[in-house]
Amino acid sequence: SAIKVESHSILELEDTTVQNNGHGSQNNDAIVLSENSKIDIVDSIITHDYGNTISAWGGNNHVEIENSDVTSNYSDNHKGNAINMNGGILEFQGNSSDKINLNAVGHPIYSDSGAEIKMRSNINFYSETDYEDIKLNESKLILDSDELLIKNLYLGDDSKLFFYKTYSSEVVTNLNCSPGIYQSGIQLYRPGIVHLNNNDET
Repeated sequence: SAIKVESHSILELEDTTVQNNGHGSQNNDAIVLSENSKIDIVDSIITHDYGNTISAWGGNNHVEIENSDVTSNYSDNHKGNAINMNGGILEFQGNSSDKINLNAVGHPIYSDSGAEIKMRSNINFYSETDYEDIKLNESKLILDSDELLIKNLYLGDDSKLFFYKTYSSEVVTNLNCSPGIYQSGIQLYRPGIVHLNNNDET
């Protein structure tokens, strides 16, 4: 990766364009967070052709995005994700006039290992393949924006979807949930679960 944010560091990108970080055609993520670090991205454009665009590794990293575009065009050994969260917190902020665009050949958002995603802004998702807009494994997704449409959402093992608002129009077009994993009659992983406003499991 060309930009590493690590060891309790903070990176702020405002009104910034970052394009094709990496090393030639090798698979390298453009921006990587690790070891309790944070990145704030505001009014910026980040585009990458050689891997995932933003990756966070570890449970205490924090990615916050406002009114920005994040794109991965990588399509070789694997399909690049716009945002790849391995634990940590991913937040989308903004007012009603702001718009976030997440574009990828793979998943616009992929998360696992206890990641928490908070959506408090309007977001456009686009994948060039049949990959889900959002794929979660052992993760939590909170929907709290005024306007949102997720075409395809996958809730993997031990994942939860929370609706913090009542929406008058469709928010998720296609929702697929893991059935969980059982071994010898013992549940090892819970299935994907949806919580509505009253917090009941569905």
